[in-house]
Amino acid sequence: MNAAKAEPFYFYGKGLFMVFVLLIAFMSPGKVQAQDTAPAAERKVLNLALEGMVGITTNARNTFAINVGGPNIRLKFNSNFSIGAGALPSLLVVKGQAEPKLGLAPRVDYKNLVFMAPAYHRSSDHSWTWTYGIGYKFH
Repeated sequence: MNAAKAEPFYFYGKGLFMVFVLLIAFMSPGKVQAQDTAPAAERKVLNLALEGMVGITTNARNTFAINVGGPNIRLKFNSNFSIGAGALPSLLVVKGQAEPKLGLAPRVDYKNLVFMAPAYHRSSDHSWTWTYGIGYKFH
């Protein structure tokens, strides 16, 4: 009989303990927060700008290209340094024969200088020609 009477008391005690723990958790100073008086975070403004680039690349085997800036995607680390990849409309000169080509290039931008290494597909022999060089950005 004692075991039957002790069980409801045990349940009642456990419930009281849980209520006590929850009250302490919700009323502890670490959880109590006042109104936030800090100013709202400033919103970043979308910055659109036009940028041009002209460059020259070569591979030192009777091949060079005059490049102009095309569409690109870059990861800017700060206002002076970024890396990315892009498409470069170019005039590719191979052994004295000039033809317009679209180069695909990784690029590194430092201030107004662009270091790039475009690759051009040559459909005549189904090969890729890699060049490397430098360019200048206009803002």
